[in-house]
Amino acid sequence: MVQFWFGIYKRYADRFPTVNQFIKFCLVGAANAVLDFSVYLGLTRFFVFWQSHLLAANFIAVFIASLSSFFLNKYFTFHNQSRQFVRQYTKFVIVSAVYIGLVQLVLYVCIELLSWYDLWGKVMASAVGLVWNFTAHKFWSFRPSKHQLSGEN
Repeated sequence: MVQFWFGIYKRYADRFPTVNQFIKFCLVGAANAVLDFSVYLGLTRFFVFWQSHLLAANFIAVFIASLSSFFLNKYFTFHNQSRQFVRQYTKFVIVSAVYIGLVQLVLYVCIELLSWYDLWGKVMASAVGLVWNFTAHKFWSFRPSKHQLSGEN
């Protein structure tokens, strides 16, 4: 079954590069969610110190997952070879900050103004955030430089 789906993916990946990038972006996001939760659970369940410092443990987990997300999306998803790490990471952080504000706004609207069940609101906010993140990273954070587009090294 996996081979079947992988065959379909390979057949269409070259024809639809943006869809291919979006699939990779989602896979990176899923992997980083697992990393985030794993680090958090590892710290807070196996080390007494972190059991009373949950927010600090969460910060460390999110930071590690964010670094992983940056590098996986840069090289795996968008195949970006630019060496301007600081500039790109700054853009990455800005996009992430806007993402947080955007999902908070959408969740607020869904719950407070539309009276939706909170989990449906969170699903909607996550979907809107996913589209924002992918689009902003593709066309801003990891946009190829002019000489990369022209094929120069």
